[in-house]
Amino acid sequence: MARPLKFKAGRDSVSGKWRVNVAKRLSNTGRRERKFFDTLAAATAFIEELKARRDNLASVPALTSTELLEAASALEILAEHSITLTEAARIAVKAAEARLLAVTVSHGANRFSHFLA
Repeated sequence: MARPLKFKAGRDSVSGKWRVNVAKRLSNTGRRERKFFDTLAAATAFIEELKARRDNLASVPALTSTELLEAASALEILAEHSITLTEAARIAVKAAEARLLAVTVSHGANRFSHFLA
């Protein structure tokens, strides 16, 4: 079992700034980071943000290996176009909904002829 994350601001001995260590699973870059702040209040606010991020990640269901592979493949495709996976999903849903609502010319002509009759 993994150790629980500790969120604590510490004073950096060299710069005198407040330091917060960020675990790689909570980092925006996916790598372990250290963030530095001028005030303890700013460091504490960042810690609260990290706690919220941790809580949000805990509520996300785990992906299967197939879903992880699909997501990785989609991210590779989208990387060329600077589109996030979420944006791509929204675009795909809108396109699918538009396709369902679209009326072909022959179908429209049939409906129009029934309307005239």
